[in-house]
Amino acid sequence: MVKLIKRVKLYYTIYDFYASHLPNGFPRYLRKLIRIQVAFIEKYGIGFTDALFLVDESRYEEVKGAQIKKLEYIYNTPPDSMQNYNVEQQSSNNDFLIFYGGLLHKSRGLEYMIGAVKVIDNVKLIIAGTGVDVDIIKKATQQTNKINYIGYISYEKLIKYTMQADLLFAFYDPSVPNNKRASPNKLFEAMMCGKPIIVSDGSSMTNIVRSENCGLVVPFGDVRAIIDSINKLKTDEKLRYYLGSNGRRAYRNKYSWSIMEKRLLDAYYEGV
Repeated sequence: MVKLIKRVKLYYTIYDFYASHLPNGFPRYLRKLIRIQVAFIEKYGIGFTDALFLVDESRYEEVKGAQIKKLEYIYNTPPDSMQNYNVEQQSSNNDFLIFYGGLLHKSRGLEYMIGAVKVIDNVKLIIAGTGVDVDIIKKATQQTNKINYIGYISYEKLIKYTMQADLLFAFYDPSVPNNKRASPNKLFEAMMCGKPIIVSDGSSMTNIVRSENCGLVVPFGDVRAIIDSINKLKTDEKLRYYLGSNGRRAYRNKYSWSIMEKRLLDAYYEGV
């Protein structure tokens, strides 16, 4: 209405669709009803926009059929922090360091990584963030000195921990509809920092990891597969460097925020 009344340009960014975000316990028939209604409203509204922004190609299926005048993909990627990082800040700890920073929720598979770390020698897991399952993480730290929960940290510190880590991971329960199209910044942070990452199968980030060969893929909840992947990377420094370098190269050439920023601004300038 504002667009039509004021005769201005309308640009629409979709990060997540509401119906896909509903919890697992939500009644299926209500989920379907909401999905149909919201999809109709959103697709109809998209016809009035001058440009539509999605976070990756997997989201297109949810807007397919809408009258889209212009479509751009703006990946959920961070600004390049590598040039501001002092390599001397890297940890001198002899342990193989795994880092996670983000939402503390069962759907992120943290309990499976904790279970894997407990049975591998010379491995340490650092977890940062907040969420409804923070008590589970705190309890795990009391059971072993291999796990360290550091609470909420600034984004600057999150990037510093990422750069100091030997390995990152991003697990998303594929039974949650929205997770199948998850485009987490943890993946792009790992790529930006030149670090290998382990991801769970069944999401859009899996396609990037496989196509760019920047990490390993495991079934969600498969602790044995996680253990094998950690051991593989822990004992093969060349493989870690190879995967990390691939990720860094892909970030620089295809996914960097400078590329996304230009893509975003160009779309706006075209409408001026």
